[in-house]
Amino acid sequence: MEIQELITRGRLVFEGAPKRLKVFELVNGRRNANDIAIIAKRRVSSVLDNLRKMKDMGIVRHRIDNEGVVVKKEGSAVFEKEPALRHIPMTYFTDPIKTKKKFITQERKRRKKSKGGELLAVTIPTYVQILDLCHKGEDQIYEFKRAGVETKKLTKEIGAFANTRMGGIIFYGIEDDGTVSGSDKRRQELGVCPSN
Repeated sequence: MEIQELITRGRLVFEGAPKRLKVFELVNGRRNANDIAIIAKRRVSSVLDNLRKMKDMGIVRHRIDNEGVVVKKEGSAVFEKEPALRHIPMTYFTDPIKTKKKFITQERKRRKKSKGGELLAVTIPTYVQILDLCHKGEDQIYEFKRAGVETKKLTKEIGAFANTRMGGIIFYGIEDDGTVSGSDKRRQELGVCPSN
């Protein structure tokens, strides 16, 4: 299953349910429902209900040991996130419009304190900032694509950024985990304008 499909399923499950998102955040492959309930300060039955819904949508699963048996802790099954979702920031599961509005509001407040009151476009980061972004991971503005990725996937991301107010930057030649693998194309082949 593609990562975008899993994120979409997560957004469906977490929409209007911040407590369920908190449960998902606490799933780490070592905790059972009792542990999660204690940390989240919720009833175990509510946590189990949330975990069942997430399991039905395919974003969490029971942890399985090497022999194919469900791992249990104190008689209760241990849950883990789907491998593709383990390193995805929680902001991916929130409504992008609300996240963008929050970012824009914060940016406007910051700009009012400085010179103008207008919102700036996304700026091209320096090499040092790019390495820092690789360490932090993808977000609503920055997207990583490995070298050799299908054109269809690239155009999908370009279309998504084109339909947002802020836009975004695609880093071609960086793996999803932030590893810099390098590009197999020159700037001219990708149609990138360095000055724009």
